[in-house]
Amino acid sequence: MKPTVPVLCLAVLLSVHAASAEDPAAVPVLDTAGFWRMHYTLRLPALLREGKVVDLVDVATHRYVSPPAWIRHDTPPPPDDWMKPDFDPDKSGWERLSGTLVTTMTYWKQATDGPSPFWALVCARGKFTVKDPARAAALILDLEYRGGVVVHLNGVRIASSHMSAKGTGGVEELAVPTAPDEQTPRRLTCTLPTAHLRRGVNVLAVEVHRAPLREDEIILNSTKWPQGVVVPRAPCAVERIRLSAPKSAADAVVPNVTRPKGFQVWNSNTLQMDFDLDWGDPNETLRPVRIVGTPNGAFSGKVVVGSDREIKGLRAVVTELKETTGRGCIPASRLTLRYARPHGTDFAANFRYPASAERLDALDDTPP
Repeated sequence: MKPTVPVLCLAVLLSVHAASAEDPAAVPVLDTAGFWRMHYTLRLPALLREGKVVDLVDVATHRYVSPPAWIRHDTPPPPDDWMKPDFDPDKSGWERLSGTLVTTMTYWKQATDGPSPFWALVCARGKFTVKDPARAAALILDLEYRGGVVVHLNGVRIASSHMSAKGTGGVEELAVPTAPDEQTPRRLTCTLPTAHLRRGVNVLAVEVHRAPLREDEIILNSTKWPQGVVVPRAPCAVERIRLSAPKSAADAVVPNVTRPKGFQVWNSNTLQMDFDLDWGDPNETLRPVRIVGTPNGAFSGKVVVGSDREIKGLRAVVTELKETTGRGCIPASRLTLRYARPHGTDFAANFRYPASAERLDALDDTPP
């Protein structure tokens, strides 16, 4: 088999985002339907019992069988500087995901969420461009979430809710528990301080912390783990993110919620699902495609192209791959270039777009 380096050609379609109900004239700058850089930290679920936080796994073990060893493996937290503008999410392996894929949508009409009850910290980075910080006044951030939230603008903490007043924002910090009669999701609305805006690319960073579960929020009904422990609602999740500009400041910012004008080329993970409605972040630069493999194997890399107009005469050329040391290379004759074609609608597109979108994963040897 020959190594493949497929290139995806995206159809020219746009998704439409309505203005907020609070201000019909508001212009969306960032929203849940856009793309975000995401990081998830997993921990064992925490349970609030008789006013104390205890390990949910230990509570279940007292009554049922012991859980498997893998369930006690924590995942690493994000780097300390993850919310700063110069942080590079690619070097830390942060995925680029549509916000609608990380919200608490219910799957297949079940009583449980898609998000995991093991989520302890959800970190999201979104980028937008400001042309004139002085005129970009009254940018409104509206968040709906579970747990507690801390918001950073260009590395500066600007707001928090349902967190300890002296909280450090670390992964182990728990949010204020949900009251039995509390309406969910929780909500935070704030105005971005113009003093922390900068001309050019700005970074909005949102971290959501888990709240300990109440005993009436879990179900212990079996002699097995983890099947017998059901957490219907994730204790830490993003429901909705929306940054909007009033009409008076609309021309001072560049929204990042739909496909930008012009021809785009952007990076995409080989395991990432790509749809004909996707677009690249105009605030991110194109990076070299990194392919890791072993001798005598077949390995792939991927880039995506898109445009707000019809793409004609698409053609890509691949040359030999040289070692950085210059001691060897893979000749072009051993490389195969393939192009993606629409493969039909996919149920996952329904979580990302309001209308049907086609998944691009059928590969052809000739350009579309």
